[in-house]
Amino acid sequence: MKIKLLFLSIFLFLSLYVSRLQLFVDDYLFLYNQPSLTENFPAFFKNYTINFGFHRPIAVLYYYLIFSLYLLSPAIAHLIPLFLQVIAGYLLFQILNKQGLSTIFSLLAGLIFVTHPFASEQYMWFSANQATLANLIFILQIYIITSKLNFKKTSLFVLLLSFASILTYETTLFFFIPISFLISTKFNKPFVRTILINFIPLIFYAFTKIIVKPATPHHFADNLFSPWTNIPNLTGNLINTNFGQNYLQNFWNSYQNSGFRSILSSPVAFILLAYLITFTIFIFFIQKEKNNHTFNPKILQFWILTFLFCLPPLLVNKIFYFGFRTLFLPNITAIISLFFIFQIVLKKNMTKLIHFICLFLVFSFILINITISNKYRQLYNQDIKLAKSIAKISTPNSTIILKSKNPFSSNDTFVHADHLISCFFYEWCAPAILNGQPNSIRNIIIQHPNGSLTLPPNTTYQQLLTQRPLIFLTYKADQTLSIDNIQP
Repeated sequence: MKIKLLFLSIFLFLSLYVSRLQLFVDDYLFLYNQPSLTENFPAFFKNYTINFGFHRPIAVLYYYLIFSLYLLSPAIAHLIPLFLQVIAGYLLFQILNKQGLSTIFSLLAGLIFVTHPFASEQYMWFSANQATLANLIFILQIYIITSKLNFKKTSLFVLLLSFASILTYETTLFFFIPISFLISTKFNKPFVRTILINFIPLIFYAFTKIIVKPATPHHFADNLFSPWTNIPNLTGNLINTNFGQNYLQNFWNSYQNSGFRSILSSPVAFILLAYLITFTIFIFFIQKEKNNHTFNPKILQFWILTFLFCLPPLLVNKIFYFGFRTLFLPNITAIISLFFIFQIVLKKNMTKLIHFICLFLVFSFILINITISNKYRQLYNQDIKLAKSIAKISTPNSTIILKSKNPFSSNDTFVHADHLISCFFYEWCAPAILNGQPNSIRNIIIQHPNGSLTLPPNTTYQQLLTQRPLIFLTYKADQTLSIDNIQP
């Protein structure tokens, strides 16, 4: 009961910040596109399927539900993915404890799953929530396998969840291999037979890609036959985001310090965090190390396999870029594998030191998540401010050429994986807001510092230059707007 209360306490504390979030980047397109997702879902889904094929249909249905709820209550809508993340973390604690990991290591793994900053993008940004759903589905599959269900029921439920996962997000595309290994280990069934059954969802996924061809090619297909070129990128990204000097200074340390300052400025948050730290330390001191479940060495093999099969979907990613949500599973499965190894090879005094370090990391992660949440709110306020500034300057049905002085690509800012930095200046959020307003602007072209252009669909720059009225604006690095020229 105390451990359940601990996870609930973390949920309530993070809710202070997550409940104040609004929209970010792609969220605007779902709400303000024509047709809008929430106003005409059948038409939106039809257009979406034409453009992207049969691509993540369960995620699109989820978007419809979550954005519809957002229009009623932004706070409640944002708390749902956070709650799903906490549920998954608690289930992971129970799973690992059943698999023979000590109670404290299992609890630490569950807490790290909930609080790891790479997970924040998943539950703080609606358009990335599909990663939270896919992770929860995977945790449920393991939970079912470790339950007392018989082989037939376990295989059926796991297979159905695999279909749901593969139609939600591709990060778990190859998890049928470790899942099959875990099933065959528990029920002493032939691995080949088990894997052939669990391979069916992947065949179905491939079949949908062949039958329903998208009008807009997806970069996944473009890079399908050159994954080896991304191995150095992926390896470097994993190492850099965790241990790189630039990250240590500008993300881990900086965001932690900023989160601490934010706590000090809020008496309520400070008191609640003090309670959370005290309660957590109390649980760790009274928690016994004993575990009544027998450890099977093949469990460690399962988690290592899971780590390895997190990576293939990333090897076909675009150029070098990997979002935090895609790096979360490799990190968390590597941590779980290390916990099993620590339990096997380290002496008791050394494991206690590891416990202390990991507990410190959990609270450090919470502070970092506070900063990430604050930055999401800052970005939303900037988007709204820019949209209002453009609307104030422009006339109805005018075409805007917005020359931006802000960095456009992550190469210009910080070689990393976090949307908060690489997408910090996606000025098309403001046009998306204006598109949702009647009698507003006609078109917006964004000129980026690197010379690239963001144009409306099915248009050319030369065509748009002939439209009138035509207004030339500059969006400066200090987020102010100036008028360069107006052609009535």
